[in-house]
Amino acid sequence: TTTGSSPHTSDHNSQDDLPRQGTSSSTDRSTTGLSYSIGANVNKGFNNKLRLAGSVNINNSKNDGVSAKIDTTTSTITRTVLDIDTGSDSRSFTAQTSAAYELSERSTIGIAYNYSNSKSSTIQWAYDITDAKSVIDTVNTYSRTNDNYNNTVSLSFRTAFGKDVILSADLGYRMTGLNRGDAFPEEEPIYSRKFQSVVPSLTIGNNSQMNHWQFSWSVSNSTPSIEQLRPRINNTNLYSVSSGNPDLKQSS
Repeated sequence: TTTGSSPHTSDHNSQDDLPRQGTSSSTDRSTTGLSYSIGANVNKGFNNKLRLAGSVNINNSKNDGVSAKIDTTTSTITRTVLDIDTGSDSRSFTAQTSAAYELSERSTIGIAYNYSNSKSSTIQWAYDITDAKSVIDTVNTYSRTNDNYNNTVSLSFRTAFGKDVILSADLGYRMTGLNRGDAFPEEEPIYSRKFQSVVPSLTIGNNSQMNHWQFSWSVSNSTPSIEQLRPRINNTNLYSVSSGNPDLKQSS
């Protein structure tokens, strides 16, 4: 056991057991967590033609972990042994509401609004315990927050014609926001990006059990993560240095 000036102790392998020549490993990893979820749903009809629905869900989780990381680039001289303490807290909120109106016995129009928000904060302390000083490793020590949200509004139309043919058409508008803040090792302004998209879809099919067929067409997109966008070099792993590209667009 090696004890430095930091208020913690760590167990690590002996000199002969440490990795050699450009290897990296993590050992003694342990994680504890606590999470809970709360939800509510409402579905109500009016005048046999109008129906309203809504739901709310809240999730929260907290995790703490301890791990040891051993890195060496070319020789035992450059080897570092890190004792890492990590704590994270994440929260998410989702709300959905919709209204459907019956135009006739076979046709319905509707409108829906969905909102989701996820927030997380992570603090990681990494101590270089290669020698007795147990100094803070600023490359692997950080304090960061993420705040992401989605707003989606959609219009829908459903109708049946013929004997068993059903047509469904939807037109949605989505706005996504990504926000990232860093307080350590350097406090930086909030990095924010917004994306907007139109997401239509069309489905037509035969609902007969004896002769079922369906044709579907839709447009979807994938938003880059904040790590893929943020133009900052990530050198926490010396064997895989990367940086985000702020010019990335949504894929569809």
